[in-house]
Amino acid sequence: MLALLSSALLLTASAVEVHSEFCPAARDIENALEAMLPASSDAGPSDVARVFRRHKRIQIELSNREGALIGERSIDDSDRCNELAIQIAVVLASLVSDVHPEFSAPPPEPKRDASAAKTEGNRPPSTRAISSFDVAAGASMSYASSIAWGGGLAATWIPHSTGIGLRVSAGTESARSVDLGDDEQAIWRRWTVTSEADWRLGHGHTVLDVHAGLAWTLLAANGSGFPQNESQTSLAPGAEAGIRLSWWTTRHLSAWVGLEGTYWLRRQLVSPSQEVAGREIPRYTVDWP
Repeated sequence: MLALLSSALLLTASAVEVHSEFCPAARDIENALEAMLPASSDAGPSDVARVFRRHKRIQIELSNREGALIGERSIDDSDRCNELAIQIAVVLASLVSDVHPEFSAPPPEPKRDASAAKTEGNRPPSTRAISSFDVAAGASMSYASSIAWGGGLAATWIPHSTGIGLRVSAGTESARSVDLGDDEQAIWRRWTVTSEADWRLGHGHTVLDVHAGLAWTLLAANGSGFPQNESQTSLAPGAEAGIRLSWWTTRHLSAWVGLEGTYWLRRQLVSPSQEVAGREIPRYTVDWP
């Protein structure tokens, strides 16, 4: 009895079952739609609405329970979830009233937030540029004459969600060694920071970032096997470029893979003494973050 009662309440509560993966939530759209559609004694089974993002716009598709498409519309995207839920509900109310006479009353005008109207004037909220900011952290494997493990952190800001933006990153790697003879070695590792331009392609679940710019590295080397082991550090500039492919599972979480390459503009040598020719530290690094 409880299951039958729950189903009956659902049919009279909403004429449309909404599916939305991102902001605004499906329940928010359904609540706004319920306030717009007039009450009906025979609402019948709910239609199904799919709301998703495509090419910087919100796509709205309404189908019946058999999967036949009733109608579709697209509106400009916005990061104001509450207002966007109302705009989507207005579209759905219009589509529903076209095929269901019991919902033929015109939907009410959506109410705009007073503070938003004061800020934006007569400009629709959907015309406002939407920026994108994300932070990525992960482990990496790098190659520079030998394999090393590392980790890094990168922050990317795109002013208009896609297109050109800025990227900064910082990372390090595990130690490598250079054989200097007579059981003497130099143990070295790099700490690197970058500032780059980032070109973002794609919108929605799959996003590709292409980035390139300047890199600065701090090279630290420690002696091993010497009568007296010493350590030295050296700073060098470089150029970095890479790509990153992201799969957004939710609005705030994604999985990603990348490939980066760095070339250091200045030679860096390690030597057992000033009188002996040194060994050059590799001037390139290839990373698989």
